[in-house]
Amino acid sequence: MVLWLPIAAIVVVPYALLWTCVNRALARRSSLTPRGYRWISALATFLPATALIVYSP
Repeated sequence: MVLWLPIAAIVVVPYALLWTCVNRALARRSSLTPRGYRWISALATFLPATALIVYSP
């Protein structure tokens, strides 16, 4: 299990940094309130995984 931690860190950390940078750039250009933008971006992030869970056989 300890060996998975560095592998997960290599995958998750760059994704989180990229997601944060893109979100900040898009948030500045959006006409939504900050609270509304956070809700929509969280929904867009979790929607594919939720759809896979709901529609899995």
